[in-house]
Amino acid sequence: MGTGMSGRADQSPTGGIKAAASPLDRTKARLKAEFPGWSIIHSDRGRWWAMRGPLDREDLSREASVDADTAEELAERIRAVSRGAL
Repeated sequence: MGTGMSGRADQSPTGGIKAAASPLDRTKARLKAEFPGWSIIHSDRGRWWAMRGPLDREDLSREASVDADTAEELAERIRAVSRGAL
């Protein structure tokens, strides 16, 4: 539990104690920061998904969603779509 300048535990805006970010939360945050136009989802079955939209007219012919087994593979697929390779 972290403490702010007041020496008290960090709290959420609703007054509850903030939980430390899990590795999954940190990975999702990293992907969202790297790919701001994409929504990142990790399913309860362990699959990673990324979706983008609304799409511009010139992007309609490219993939709007990709999926992968790992976060790293998902990042590569998003990069491929961004390059126009998928």
